[in-house]
Amino acid sequence: TDRHVKQVHFATGITGMSGNVKIGAMAKGAGMICPNMATMLAFITTDANILRGALKKALSNAVSESFNMITVDGDQSTNDFVVCLANGQARNSTIREGSPEFVEFSESLLEACCLLAKMIAGDGEGATKRMEVIVEGAWSKKDARRIAKKIAGSNLVKAAFAGSWPNWGRIAAACGSASARCDFRRIRISIGSHVVYDGAPVQYCEDDLRRTLSEKEVVFKIDLKQGNGRAVAWGCDLTEDYVRINMEKE
Repeated sequence: TDRHVKQVHFATGITGMSGNVKIGAMAKGAGMICPNMATMLAFITTDANILRGALKKALSNAVSESFNMITVDGDQSTNDFVVCLANGQARNSTIREGSPEFVEFSESLLEACCLLAKMIAGDGEGATKRMEVIVEGAWSKKDARRIAKKIAGSNLVKAAFAGSWPNWGRIAAACGSASARCDFRRIRISIGSHVVYDGAPVQYCEDDLRRTLSEKEVVFKIDLKQGNGRAVAWGCDLTEDYVRINMEKE
């Protein structure tokens, strides 16, 4: 049920005898998307000369911050798969874990994975728009990840998003049910550039907020004001088309 091609390609700043190290990647997935490395496939190639252990660590870190932070319908498939193949044809100095080149390669690989993850979230079955959920100020990164993924996967949040309904209470409820530390006397919730809650409800123009929620990509930002934990998750709206698609499948 994919509607769009999902692929990226770019050169890194790492130089080799055959030019700059390059990364190319493609992915497939639109339904049963809630990976925890499902119907989600991603293939990444690079000409980098990199040690196997270093590549494995870079890929594991990238997947954790990208594919494992998206959800379309909260259902894991039986065949999530991400692979990265490196052939060393760039003829660069061998990239070893902990080196400056490893840091740069890891950042480029993460960028590729995040771009694909966002494409998958935006191309979810029946989806018309994508949400980006940014959680900051959490007690820990683990708490931030739990809250971000909970909001992006909440059917109530997704349904309200489909109707461009500014129901910030559903975002707050998802925060509270994420099994993470959350003090509503301190939390700030923003939808786009509009602050809707800051320790208490904030007055806002509903028409302006509806216009923001009608855009193709909307950022929900939650600042817990508790620590330095930060995470980003991506999701999409829940529409009648999603139900229709999954009713009609054989």
